[in-house]
Amino acid sequence: MAYRSSGSGQNGLARPAEAIVLLTAIAALAGGVPAQAAIKYAVHRYSTEAKAHKHCPKDAVVYSTGKDGVYYLKDAPEYGHIKNAWYVCRKEADHGGWHLQEH
Repeated sequence: MAYRSSGSGQNGLARPAEAIVLLTAIAALAGGVPAQAAIKYAVHRYSTEAKAHKHCPKDAVVYSTGKDGVYYLKDAPEYGHIKNAWYVCRKEADHGGWHLQEH
């Protein structure tokens, strides 16, 4: 429910049309982001494979730009060869909603 300041003279309630416009705008914004793009959890990003491995020594390190939610395994030709990409821990990437790029 939307409220106006006490000086509005309308018992503190906004007009129904204003509330409908506001709710419609919120619904449009919420539906405008693809599920893949939504960030579920933070994924730590590292500039080198060694730094990522130090953060997660018992996990596989993968490579990704993070923009599209896709990551590459070490044996992929893209691994380490994409501009503006990062090394990340695979479990964190999976937890963050990222996924393996299938070839």
